[in-house]
Amino acid sequence: MIDGIMSFDVTSEKFDHIKLPELPPNIVMRKRLTTYEGRLAFFYSGTHHDYGIKLWVLEDAVKHEWSKHLYVPPPLLGHNYDDCSAFGFTDGGEFVLAPRLVCGTKKPFYVVYFDIKKNAVRRVVIEGICSELDGAPLCITQSIFPGQIDNPMFL
Repeated sequence: MIDGIMSFDVTSEKFDHIKLPELPPNIVMRKRLTTYEGRLAFFYSGTHHDYGIKLWVLEDAVKHEWSKHLYVPPPLLGHNYDDCSAFGFTDGGEFVLAPRLVCGTKKPFYVVYFDIKKNAVRRVVIEGICSELDGAPLCITQSIFPGQIDNPMFL
């Protein structure tokens, strides 16, 4: 949960508090920090009938100005977003969505990429995950790291 954000100015060597935008009081979902087009941002995704991705982008850290955006993925044939959470952006600017719960069924595990500029989605099925859990109790999708890369300097 994000309670506050601090910045550090390397020139003056001083910390400063960045005021968060006013949020509706009923937000209980976990907010996630990310970057959007090189700027600090945070987002959360709704659930069930209130699905959408709410994104706040820091426009000016000195003036504490944030812009607010709401994105709702277009329908994807044979799929609804009730069981999905957003996990962040890829380097190409697509939101990554995946099921919150992975269960031991024969259903495939999938990741949905939502391009907010084109308002387009694509679904990628990852085979083998659910079949390994066949008959197992529910498991929770903890983390998905969009844009994860290896740095050869640290291998």
